[in-house]
Formats: sequence, C-alpha cells, structure tokens
Amino acid sequence: MERVGSRPATGARTRVVTNGAANGAATNGSRAKTNGATSHRPGTNGTAKVQPVVKLTHVKKSFGRTAVLREINLSVAPGELVEITGPSGAGKTTLLRLVHGQLRPNGGEVWVEGRGLHRWWRRGLSRVRRDVAFVFQEHHLLPRLTALENLTLALQVTDPQLPFKTIKQRALETLESLGLAHKRKAYPRQLSAGERQRIAVGRALAAKPRVILADEPMASIDDDNARIVMRLLEDAAAGGAAVIVASHKHSFPSSRVLKLPSGTIHLNGSQKVGSNGNGKHAPQPLWRVLLPIHQRTRKQVVRPKQLPLWRRTVALVANSYRLVVLSGLRSWSRDLRLTAPALGTMALLLLLCGTLAMVGIAVERAAVQQAAEASLVRVYLASDASPEAVAALKVRLNSDPRIASITEVTPEPGRPRPGRDQDRRRGCVGQG
Repeated sequence: MERVGSRPATGARTRVVTNGAANGAATNGSRAKTNGATSHRPGTNGTAKVQPVVKLTHVKKSFGRTAVLREINLSVAPGELVEITGPSGAGKTTLLRLVHGQLRPNGGEVWVEGRGLHRWWRRGLSRVRRDVAFVFQEHHLLPRLTALENLTLALQVTDPQLPFKTIKQRALETLESLGLAHKRKAYPRQLSAGERQRIAVGRALAAKPRVILADEPMASIDDDNARIVMRLLEDAAAGGAAVIVASHKHSFPSSRVLKLPSGTIHLNGSQKVGSNGNGKHAPQPLWRVLLPIHQRTRKQVVRPKQLPLWRRTVALVANSYRLVVLSGLRSWSRDLRLTAPALGTMALLLLLCGTLAMVGIAVERAAVQQAAEASLVRVYLASDASPEAVAALKVRLNSDPRIASITEVTPEPGRPRPGRDQDRRRGCVGQG
C-alpha cells in the first residue's frame, strides 16, 4: 500500500490543470469545477479523478497599505500534502487563516468543500470549520483542562451528536497513538512544549477532518517530537485528508511546495516550477510523454455509517448537558480546590477586621455616653416650690451661656437617687 501524500519518484506525477490552479491529484483530461467543490469524475482513460477540496484563485490580501499576498493560486486534493514555505511575515499564517475562514480576501476566490469563503455571505462557515482542523503555532490548549479533556471537548464541539462513550474512546486512542496515554490526566502546564504540540496535533486529527491546516507545527520542539508530528501529518494525508503545512523551510515529503512571498509552486519538492498562474510551466520531456508514469489510485476515505436520528438526538442532549452543567460544576470545584487556602486567609482577615470594627464601635459609644453623663447637670426642686419659682429658675438657667438645653422631667424620674443629697433645698444644683 502506498502512503498517499509522500514524495513521488519523479516530477511528472503532478499534472498542471489549465484553469490556473495546480491540481496535484488530477489525471489526463480532468478539469476542476468552477466552484472548487470536491467530486469524482471519469477521465478520458476511464479512471476516476479527484477534484480539489481546497482551491484558491488569484487571492490577494492586504492589511491597510501593506500587501501580504498577491495573486496566489493553489489547489489541494484529498490525500495530498502541500507545504507553504517562506520567511517570517511572508503571509503563511494569513493564507491558512483565509482557508479556515478567519479572514476574508481582498481579491480572488477561496473555495473549501465547494463553499466560497471569499463572499460576504459565507453560508455554511460553521460546517466548514468543523471539517477543517487548525493546528495553531501556540498550541492553544485550555489550561484548566487535562490532556484527555482537551481532546474530549474538541470532539464534543465538533460532533455533538456522537455518543460520549465513542468520544472518550476516540480520545484515548488518539493519546495512545501519540504515546501520551500516561499523560491523559496532566494539565498543559505539566507538559513539555513537544508534548503540548503533539496533543494539539492529536486534537486536530481526532475529529477526522477533511482538511488539516498546520501553522509551523515543528517550531520550538526537539527532533524526536518533530519526527512524531511529521509522521502524524503524513498518516493523516495517507488517510485521505488534505494537509497544508506552513513552515520556514521545506521539511515534509510533500507533493508540492508553495514558496512565499513569490507565490511560485515547486512540484514534488524540486526546483521545477508548476503552472499555477504564478510561474512558467516546464514542459515534460519527450521520453516521459511516450512512457507516462503509472498512476496509482489514491486511498478512498470510508465514512462511518450515520447513527439513527434518535441516537443522535440523545447524544446531542447528553453532550450539551455535559458541556454546560457538568463542565461548569467541574470547573467550579477545581477553582475551589485551588483557591481554598486563599479564600480561608481572606475569610480570617475579614473576620478579624469585623471584630476590630465592632470593638471600636462599642468603645466609641461608651466614650460618648460617658462624655454625655459628665456634662449632665441635674437640678432638684423642693416639693413645695411654686410655679413662679420654677419659672424664675428656668429664666435664670436659660440666661446662663454654659447651659445648652433644659429638660423638665416628671417627679418620679427626677426623684433623687439613694446615697445622694435627698434633702436638697429649693434651687440647689447637683452634678451626677
């Protein structure tokens, strides 16, 4: 069995299509559909021809006055591995983001699975992103989830109608293929850069997408991990997925290499320039025309049988419940375990501050009461005092600037307390 996407023996295996885009999987007499859709048509020799799943025609992209991409033409068929090389700032990541639908080109057409991502009304973009996996350069693993949970969450979001048992089994199989089954309960902060990159690649491959976009997947990792990542992407191409890899230099056994910023395509990783609208086509030698290379059919992807409607509905409800309710409770419990010591310290500090505040309020109230008692002057009247004498006493007290107010009480509260001078005479003043 031939590994699809590996470097062919000669450069004549990739035929150039006359519609302005190089189709690495087309044979004699094939023409791509005008909308870039993937289909199989019989050729002039009776064999089936695979149409590109990704097609870019005269794509232009600029940010303000800075032109990043100019007249880029590229087509990628299922089972093909294409590499995009160039220095930093050449537009490799921008081109991948255009194919993923994150950006819209300023000119040209971008077709992915027959859907035009260059249009203003991009219908079916969510479906395209489910079938197109993106391997980010910065990993983008969720730090609060383990390695297994990162894969499980990606599968739940990509295909929520898949039973959770199948999702978990597929995630475990992916970790085993990566050699990280023993790290399934480890968080991203507990993994090395190479292990995080392998998990990011596995997260993209676990959903079995039709298109895989890898943005410098071997950057900042060692040679052993780089070989593992390279093998995973080659196996994905051998399984029928269209793989587009962006890197600084030619590192993968790709069928074609798109060099940026010039936009030229080199067939089979050689220095021969392909006719993709960006360069001149080198004609085939006469001996190759007389003795054409034997074309071997590519491996066809067998899609699994779709589950019944009731099972997909039950799986959708169950996955939604797990994503919304169980994941929220699990995240809350993890946050509680991580922040429990800090919360305890904060609670003790708040309790101490509250106690001190209550003590301060009590002391203040006692001080105010004592100050009020010290400034209170009681005047006791004789039992035989006449109203005229009382009125004269009030006038005299009001005229005294040291007295702020006068309050007259009933005889019962105003009765002298035991131990005090109870036989005070009329007009005697006492201080309590």
